[in-house]
Amino acid sequence: MDRRLRGTAWLVLALGLAACAAPSSLQTTTQAPAQLSVPGRPLYATIYEPPALGGTRFSTFSAVGSYALLFGAALVDAEAGRTPVPRLVAELPSLEAGTWQVLPDNRMETTYRLRSGLAWHDGAPFTTDDVIFTWQAIMSPALTAEHRSPEQLIEVIEAIDPQTFRIRWGGLFIYADGYAQEPLPKHILGPFLQDPQRFVNSAYWTTEWVGLGPYRLAEFVPGSHVKGTAFASYALGAPRIEELYVHFVAGGQQAIAGVLAGTMDLPLGTLLGYEEAMVLKQELGARGEGTVETRPAASMRAASIQFRDPLAPAARDALVRRALVHALDRALMTQALHFGITTPADTFVVPGEAAFTRIDRAIAKYPYDPSRAAQLLAQAGWTRGADGAVRDQGGRPLSFTVQTTEGAQSVVEAQVAADAWSAIGIASDLNVVPRSRQSDREYRTAFTGAEMHQHAPGRLGELLNWRMDDMPTPASRWAGENRGSYVNPLTHQLAVDHDVTIDRVKRLDVLTQLFKIVSEEVPTIPLYFHANIHVVRAGLKGMDETTFGENGLAANVHRLYWER
Repeated sequence: MDRRLRGTAWLVLALGLAACAAPSSLQTTTQAPAQLSVPGRPLYATIYEPPALGGTRFSTFSAVGSYALLFGAALVDAEAGRTPVPRLVAELPSLEAGTWQVLPDNRMETTYRLRSGLAWHDGAPFTTDDVIFTWQAIMSPALTAEHRSPEQLIEVIEAIDPQTFRIRWGGLFIYADGYAQEPLPKHILGPFLQDPQRFVNSAYWTTEWVGLGPYRLAEFVPGSHVKGTAFASYALGAPRIEELYVHFVAGGQQAIAGVLAGTMDLPLGTLLGYEEAMVLKQELGARGEGTVETRPAASMRAASIQFRDPLAPAARDALVRRALVHALDRALMTQALHFGITTPADTFVVPGEAAFTRIDRAIAKYPYDPSRAAQLLAQAGWTRGADGAVRDQGGRPLSFTVQTTEGAQSVVEAQVAADAWSAIGIASDLNVVPRSRQSDREYRTAFTGAEMHQHAPGRLGELLNWRMDDMPTPASRWAGENRGSYVNPLTHQLAVDHDVTIDRVKRLDVLTQLFKIVSEEVPTIPLYFHANIHVVRAGLKGMDETTFGENGLAANVHRLYWER
């Protein structure tokens, strides 16, 4: 069978499966109602069994993030798209208020004040000593922290008084107003700081947990569940639901079974994949027992063009690169791969972020339009012959290789793109990197055409994709985020400027200019955003648009309540 026909056949099949997968409408609560939750009705959540209920720096287990939001709290919530939100602190430092100062040598100072009257779950006062102790623990060479960013940029944290502390930064750091430290209790863990084994193996992390979060630990039964009771002194207000049970499951199928049986209300973390979401969307919707809500996640798929060979058609001509994007039906791709749950992307800023609306208006877009793709190829000097192939004036065909890693979905994704480009006359094939060579950076850097890969918008370092000093080279042992070795002094300078521009308005100006150029030059093709998937049980209220981030339901659990 012709390859294009094979591609069309499985796309039709996948679309048939996805026909009932349209996202449900979101019921929002913009202002919290006065009533409390239905008396005596707990909230039953489910996730993997944790190695700890907090202290995410000292655990590599992915699910611990949700527990740390249920039973712990951070100084600042930095998840919401580059705009930090105060939690344990009263307000963010700012240049206008004088609480963020840039010193003559480009070092900085930021001053934070804790909310008044905060206490740990055991009643001990929460003070700046706990903040300083936590920074010291993270930076201690005797302890193994998962990472030390941004703490490694801090010269010192000093207490001004029990409620106020000043951070001195060793250089410019544009996210210094969103220090998202999750404090640890000095009065409990302080004696263990010089004893790594006691620190890591302490029962504090599980059965003796004491935190600052919305729920206080009432019961920890290994292999079964955690029970929490509402903490009335939580920084953002007492939770409305008095009791929380988090039952441990091994994976998504167990979570589905619990939700459908009515024994689980809230799967947390990344338990649910796209297939599980589809099952729950159909079953819960049919019964009127709940909805499945999805939002674009802070991770996406993209395709980087290779620029190492400056004579390659796509490398030397933006018209060819724009034609490649017009030929892709990204909406169809998300339907076929993920039942329409994921979101097609025109840029590298997540919808819902503060910067998205302005950047979305400024960028060039390339909707699915094979006719326009053919016109652009013709403008670039490529003529389509009777055999369907496009050739240059010398009769040489335009060929293009798509590289991806081994894995069923990755290969299907790359094949969709190759089929789309073949359909407009570009001879396209695949290069599948076997698992045995996925860590061979030199091999992977040598791709021709385009490479499909993960991209993390909204995170520090995302702009390295378009910086000339982050190209893979022998000197860097072929490491570098600028996968295609794109050379553009203007995008490079804008990316550099962005990372040293403290003023948010000016930084958005820089970011907008950068993404406008990237959209016009197309060194990287945005494909689609992954999705955050959340189940909302019928009768559970208190959600709004900010609730549905990666850890949104856990981060905002104090606002949830049962209406009936």
